[in-house]
Amino acid sequence: MDKTRFWAERLYVNSKISSHIYYAEKDIPEVIGIGENEEDPFLTDPYLEENLRKMYEEKRAPVLTIEDGWVVYMAFSDAENNFYIGGPVSLATDKEEKSGLYHYRRRHQLSQRKLNIPRMSIMKLAGILSMSLFSLCGLEISEAELMELSRIETGKKSEIEGELVNYKFDSSENERKHVTYEYEKKYYDAIKRGDSDYFKGPMYDKLHLYDEIGKLAEGGLKQAEYMVAAGLALISRAAMEGGVSPTEAYAVSDVFYQRLEKCKTQKEMYQLSSEIQRTYVKMVQERKKEKKNSNYVEQCKDYLTQNFHKRITVEELAKQIGVNRTYLSGKFSEQVGMSISQYSILIRIRAAENMLKYSEASISYIADYLCFSSQSHFGREFKKKNGISPSEYRKQNKNIHFLSKQT
Repeated sequence: MDKTRFWAERLYVNSKISSHIYYAEKDIPEVIGIGENEEDPFLTDPYLEENLRKMYEEKRAPVLTIEDGWVVYMAFSDAENNFYIGGPVSLATDKEEKSGLYHYRRRHQLSQRKLNIPRMSIMKLAGILSMSLFSLCGLEISEAELMELSRIETGKKSEIEGELVNYKFDSSENERKHVTYEYEKKYYDAIKRGDSDYFKGPMYDKLHLYDEIGKLAEGGLKQAEYMVAAGLALISRAAMEGGVSPTEAYAVSDVFYQRLEKCKTQKEMYQLSSEIQRTYVKMVQERKKEKKNSNYVEQCKDYLTQNFHKRITVEELAKQIGVNRTYLSGKFSEQVGMSISQYSILIRIRAAENMLKYSEASISYIADYLCFSSQSHFGREFKKKNGISPSEYRKQNKNIHFLSKQT
């Protein structure tokens, strides 16, 4: 499965958002999340896709746009000019949505069949778009930056500004605080580093004052749910930057989103939030450890290659690299599939092949130069790899520009 389809399926599984992918080299889009018995507004109204594409091309920036004040779409393009659309998504309450659906159906020539319009906050959708841009396009655009773009794209600037004024007034009246960007950045970077010690200090305590997250919803339970969902998106993205593969990070986030849906109390959600943090920090630590181990092995291989004509013991090699002998031997065998001694012999046999082809050195000299214990030992190892003796190899591969006689 390619990453494009993986993204679309994860988008639907986690948030019920349908998607349309318009490939640059295909005439028919790929649609994920709309069943046979469900209506597709992009099918009944081709101008919908055309308008979203026009918005994107005018700004050459990701689109997060609101239609009629309650229906939202996200749209963007990748380096291969494939065009992605996510939505529609509803920002409305039950009452508002019931009223708005009638006009939405008429606008896009829809019947009364089932219509998939999941409901979520604009901030949550901005978080999903931010993650999508990073995983599919390698772009790092924050939710705040996308929200700023949405004010331009939606044509609803006055409405958004009005809501923002009301929010600020309400926050001031209720003395509601919000953690600073600096705190959030340090939190993000701690996940990226896999720094478990950070979360034991006062900075982490500050971030876990949940009344300083800001107002995400009216009810306390929904507030906690949005907070954990937003945190999960942020943490999983930080973990990917810390070395965790997107496939692994998304798979874990899928599990946590499903568990979040089953939480019944704020306490359960906050406990899940702590578990999310611990899990991703551990994943980053493991990836960094694997990378470090891999570096040791590469150093070992490089040293053996550069010193193929020297007699080197495993103990000397471990000391040169600065790790324990047993540890190095185990990691080398695990990653390369052979022991250090076997790899050393392989490097020297390759050097012997070149000497047999391009020099007049005798076989006994080559065996001694490459630190084999004897000429017969060299012959056995050479035949084990090539199936023929060194002398036969020379006969078959001698270069007339370098060899004037048979050794």
